[in-house]
Amino acid sequence: MLEAVENCGERAGFVSMQSVDALNQQTVHDLVCPRVAAGQQVRSDALGALNSIAHTQHHEPHATPADQAGVWLPGCMLPSVTSSTLGTYDHVSKNYIQECLNEFCYRFNRRDWEDELSHRLLNAYITHAQIRLA
Repeated sequence: MLEAVENCGERAGFVSMQSVDALNQQTVHDLVCPRVAAGQQVRSDALGALNSIAHTQHHEPHATPADQAGVWLPGCMLPSVTSSTLGTYDHVSKNYIQECLNEFCYRFNRRDWEDELSHRLLNAYITHAQIRLA
């Protein structure tokens, strides 16, 4: 899994996740570079496959012990995804893991939008095309 989390100081901002078969420099380059604006500061662990980020962004790799990962990468979502998924499902097939990641990201990215929920629902109702049953 490849994960990108916006850093908003003490809080995590928006999150994006992608299930990958192999984590290598080409995969990272293809997924991260188009989604992150050129010149952005990117923090990561010191995994060698992530070095391709440095071609277009300011990459800061840092080897960190697992118990201190939250200090260097404060928005790490893997523990939250794991507990959320396993709390809902006993098992997730490889075929559906991306859908679970998408659902987690959707909910997480909208966690502060409760005040807008009714307005967004009404807007979706008004702009949606009518469905005619034959």
